[in-house]
Amino acid sequence: MNNCVEAAFLDAGLLLAVRDSKRTAGPALLFGARAWRSFLSGLPVELNEAPDSRS
Repeated sequence: MNNCVEAAFLDAGLLLAVRDSKRTAGPALLFGARAWRSFLSGLPVELNEAPDSRS
C-alpha cells in the first residue's frame, strides 16, 4: 500500500526523525525520546517488538 516511513536517530540518539520514504526530500517529524517511547507504548504488542536500543 506504499505506507512506508524511514526513521533515523539524530543528535546522539536524543531525537528520532521520521519521514515518508517516498518523499526523501520532504519534511521529517522529530520526536524526543520520551515522546517516541510514549508512542511505542500505545502500539499493540505485536507491533512493538522492534528493538529499541535507545531506551
